[in-house]
Amino acid sequence: MDNNTTKAPALVIYYDQQTCSRCLGSGRFSYNQITGDRCFKCGGSGTVDTRDGAKARAAILAKREELYGRAIEDVKVGETAKLPGAAMFARARWAVVTESRADDLNPGFWLLRGQHSGLGGHRSHRIHVHTPAAGAAVLAFAATLKGCTVGPKKAAQ
Repeated sequence: MDNNTTKAPALVIYYDQQTCSRCLGSGRFSYNQITGDRCFKCGGSGTVDTRDGAKARAAILAKREELYGRAIEDVKVGETAKLPGAAMFARARWAVVTESRADDLNPGFWLLRGQHSGLGGHRSHRIHVHTPAAGAAVLAFAATLKGCTVGPKKAAQ
């Protein structure tokens, strides 16, 4: 059986960038014992957003909040939500919600749990919930902005 179907490449948003003016693209600047020689302007990447790129990034973040943001108590089991990591410094990641309920010990609080992560918050706390329709709407919105482009994800080098 020959299966010649190919999966469509994931689309991502690329913001217009320029070389960092502080470190001149090296990602390094003045040394200190706490952070080493990482440039604080570009975070060590060597590039920063252009003026149009920064405006596009801010507009897209606002659009994502509008489309993805939802009250914590409205998140249902089985939905994909951005939950903080289990450890104190663990990165937040997208996880399928496995439990969503009122907190028995703290009135007015809500608990969400996903694999390796969990979140407790006041009922008014907003959380990002991903739906394919919202993701497509953000990409379509980004395609209309000056300062960014939408394209296939680049292969790792």
